[in-house]
Amino acid sequence: MLAQININNQELTTLVPPETALARGSSFANLYIPYKYEATKILKGSNPRQNILALIDIYTFLIVDLNMFLNTHPNNERAKALITTFKTELNKLKDYYNTNFSPLTMDAVSNESYITGPWPWEDRF
Repeated sequence: MLAQININNQELTTLVPPETALARGSSFANLYIPYKYEATKILKGSNPRQNILALIDIYTFLIVDLNMFLNTHPNNERAKALITTFKTELNKLKDYYNTNFSPLTMDAVSNESYITGPWPWEDRF
C-alpha cells in the first residue's frame, strides 16, 4: 500500500448563517479553520434582482458544501435532510427569479422572455 487516508469522524453540529458560510468558504462552525486572509465580506446586491442572485449563490454553495461532507460521511441523515431543505429553498429562489426578472437558465426560457431583461451576469454586483 502506497498511502492510507485516515479520516476522523466529524460531527455535523452547528451550521453558520448561510451568508457567513459563503463569505468564509465553510458552512460548519466546528470544522472551520480561519485562513490568515479571511474574507468577511457578505455577498449582497444593491437591488432586489441582485439580492435574489446572491441568495441563489449562497444556497448553491451550501448544497455543494454539504455534499462534500457527505463524501466522507455518507450515512449522515442530518446532512441529507439539510441538502433537501436547501434544494427546496434554491428552487423557490430560482422560480422567483425566473418569474420576476428573466430566465436564469435555458430551461426556463419561454418565447421571447430572454430578450426583455438583463442576463443574470449583467450588472451583477
